[in-house]
Amino acid sequence: MESQHEVIDAGLQAVDERKAAWRATADEAERDAFAQAVDDLLGPLAQHLAAEEEHMLPLIDRHLTAAEWADVGNQGLATLPRTKVPVLFGMLLADASDEQRALFKDAIPTPVFAVMSRVGPVALRRHRRKLTAAR
Repeated sequence: MESQHEVIDAGLQAVDERKAAWRATADEAERDAFAQAVDDLLGPLAQHLAAEEEHMLPLIDRHLTAAEWADVGNQGLATLPRTKVPVLFGMLLADASDEQRALFKDAIPTPVFAVMSRVGPVALRRHRRKLTAAR
């Protein structure tokens, strides 16, 4: 996992560097280099996420209480800009099973879930349109 984190970290740095160069110049070659850096990151990231799902999530289920796991999520959420929370919520709901939706609903205060379950999918659609328009 640590070696995968190193590869992903290097990929993220390359993406940030290429993005900065493209923003500075709006040059077609820089755009293509940025897109290539993102493409290069996708394979290692998918491999890592699959490994986490296969190897780490079972450990979490065995060794963390629901409250401890919720605390991990809350700490991550605290670092996310508030403007991105609806998009994240939309992402969580987009691929959630009925069982996962029920878990979210039980874990999140009712008024927050009621609002975010409506706002999140809309925010995600807007986010996807924005990404698609940027191509």
